[in-house]
Amino acid sequence: MRIAELVHLPSLYVTGGSASGSVDIRGRLNDPAGNVQLRVQDLRAFDQRIDQVTGILQLRPGQVEILNGNAKSGSANLGFSGTYSHGLGVWSSGQLRIKADSNTFPLSALAIARQYEPAWNAQMEVHADAGLLIRPGHIEPTAADGTVVLRRVTLEKQTLGDITLDASTKGDFLYA
Repeated sequence: MRIAELVHLPSLYVTGGSASGSVDIRGRLNDPAGNVQLRVQDLRAFDQRIDQVTGILQLRPGQVEILNGNAKSGSANLGFSGTYSHGLGVWSSGQLRIKADSNTFPLSALAIARQYEPAWNAQMEVHADAGLLIRPGHIEPTAADGTVVLRRVTLEKQTLGDITLDASTKGDFLYA
């Protein structure tokens, strides 16, 4: 299966929230250098309440790095980091690389699971690493690898077992 056939990016629906942080930036406006520490609280994305998102942005000529990223929603905790590399002064084209790892949390902590499959539950864990090539009007996946672990899966409170889903890419193909 080709990756291009799988990718469909809906509009990102984010509402609410309040942000605070600190900014230490120097250099030119089109290619700044410095650090931004950010904390956002009480927001919603795709009907999922997110208690808090924190992280540090390090800006260098041609690169933005996300360090110590963390998103918390109830008992779910997602650590993330990433790098966006771009041409000097050209922000609309570049290469994005993101890595994310969660703790173990109840599947029912996800609004989409409660909404569409409320009878199912499990202890869930997510690990992912992805790359994107970004150009004006175009986003192209370059790599994607990940694992979703579901332990103690239940349906209507009856235990069914454990599930591990692994996926990786090689060129334009997805292997699962």
